[in-house]
Amino acid sequence: MKTIHALIVTTALISVIPTSYAEILSSELKSGWPSAVICKDTNDQREWVFNLTTPKNSNGETVYSAFYAINGYAGRASYKFNSDKSFSQLSNGGSWDCAINQWSISDLEANKRAYYQFYYQPAQP
Repeated sequence: MKTIHALIVTTALISVIPTSYAEILSSELKSGWPSAVICKDTNDQREWVFNLTTPKNSNGETVYSAFYAINGYAGRASYKFNSDKSFSQLSNGGSWDCAINQWSISDLEANKRAYYQFYYQPAQP
C-alpha cells in the first residue's frame, strides 16, 4: 500500500481590483513589503518560497520564513530585514543566493524575486 502525502494550498478570489500602485501597497500584509520572496539554493538550484511570517519582531525586523525538507531533514529558515528594507540575517541555514548576496528588498525586486499579493495593470491608452 502506498502512502501519498500532499500539501493543499487554496486561495480566495477577491472581488476588488486595485486601480493604483498606492492601493496595491495599502492592501499588502505589511504596507510596501512583498508577501513572499524567492531564494535559490546554490547547491541544487531549487527555488524556495519565503513567506512573510512576522511583520515586525521584537528587534524591529520583518521576517520571511521557508519550511524545507532536504536529504531527510526538515526545518525552517528565516530571512530577516531591517526596517529600512536592508538585509539583516538568515537564520537556520541553507545556502540561499539571496542571503549569501545579502539582498535587500530592492535587490529582490530588481531580480524579480519579490511577489506582492496584488498586481496592477495600468489602463492602456
